[in-house]
Amino acid sequence: MKASLCEMIKSRATLRTVGALLNIEMPNAVTELLDAVPGLTILHQSGPRSYEETLEISFNVFHAAAKVLDRRGLLAGVADEGGYWPLFDRNEDVIGAVVEAIDAFAFDWQRRKRPPKSVVEDFEEARLIMGSLWGQQLVKQFGWEWAKITFHDYGDSFAYGVMSPDRSMVIYPLEFMLGCLKNRGVDVTVALSFNMLLADSIPAQPAGSYTNVMEGVHRIVPR
Repeated sequence: MKASLCEMIKSRATLRTVGALLNIEMPNAVTELLDAVPGLTILHQSGPRSYEETLEISFNVFHAAAKVLDRRGLLAGVADEGGYWPLFDRNEDVIGAVVEAIDAFAFDWQRRKRPPKSVVEDFEEARLIMGSLWGQQLVKQFGWEWAKITFHDYGDSFAYGVMSPDRSMVIYPLEFMLGCLKNRGVDVTVALSFNMLLADSIPAQPAGSYTNVMEGVHRIVPR
């Protein structure tokens, strides 16, 4: 992981970037990123530089959200105050929608359907934002925890992971996302792994084993 991780998130994790990359309404997206990786001092930059820019960002994210909800069959209409009327049964269902959007972003990237460089400069920037946001959904849905994990057998290298409270399972969102974005041959199983965890279909692992969940998640039918 580059030493400039903190600086990259600090300088680029804006509502413009998150809204454009995910194509989903995320009013607290910036807060999600600021809280995502512990041990990093992440400060939010000033944001939009003018009223016109603020209006443009809000317009784009608002209408992108409608497309996502409509595609999922969750758009019932527009409420009296002008906001969308989504058909989520529970607040937790929003987490699944975010994970699906992250999965779709990585898959589209592999097919060279990428946002312009004015939105995201390269795969390094994309993996920091998408990986952090994915990890935070695991925290919210399953009560997992972020941690900095040191690999003593590999020269004391380290990675940021999200792990179950008993340390039986771990996912390295930043590293897995990097692999997906750099290598078209890597199967994007972000949503699949989330759904398997949700269905409790991943075999139990010994406490303290730090089993890498993504190594055991494979798609039976090609995408």
